Amino acid sequence: MKEIWVLSVKTSLPYECVSKDMLGTTFSAFETFSDARNAMRDTMKKLAFSKNAMFDGEGKIIHLNNYINDMEEPADADEDEYEEDDFLSKSIMIKIQDALLKLFKGEDTDFALKGCDYTNFMISVTQSFSDIEIVGEYDGPCNGYEPYISTNAFSMKEEKDYYLYIDDLLGQQYSSELYVDLKKVEIN
Repeated sequence: MKEIWVLSVKTSLPYECVSKDMLGTTFSAFETFSDARNAMRDTMKKLAFSKNAMFDGEGKIIHLNNYINDMEEPADADEDEYEEDDFLSKSIMIKIQDALLKLFKGEDTDFALKGCDYTNFMISVTQSFSDIEIVGEYDGPCNGYEPYISTNAFSMKEEKDYYLYIDDLLGQQYSSELYVDLKKVEIN
């Protein structure tokens, strides 16, 4: 048995995903983890730093950035005290956005939030170890806020499987979708 690394990319980009038929998938195989990791980072960078339905060309997810910009932060909130609550604040979302930007640039970051679960009753953020997940919650899905952003690739120093999944449904009619997986597989 031989071990190889397989990179799969399933996406609607550069377009919105009006139908699941629009999702195209590509596969690439690599003999070393280093080559596979570099290919995954290059793929993410290429997509995030080009203008398309999901990204602004500067490494930010368009609809996530708009959502963050529309969030209000209480004027009297002490940031450290506020973050210890389970309320999903604008400052927490900015930290997440900054960590995603580093990920898309191909940089390792030891990203961690003080707590594990946050919500603002439209979306929620859960962090477990190096994994983060952003989903629609409570009033979110019935109001068109049903994103799915999940990754364990903030730091890719360890030789293991990695993923990045983005469905950016944050109030618009159609989302854009991106699913990237890097997996070690055995072949004959």
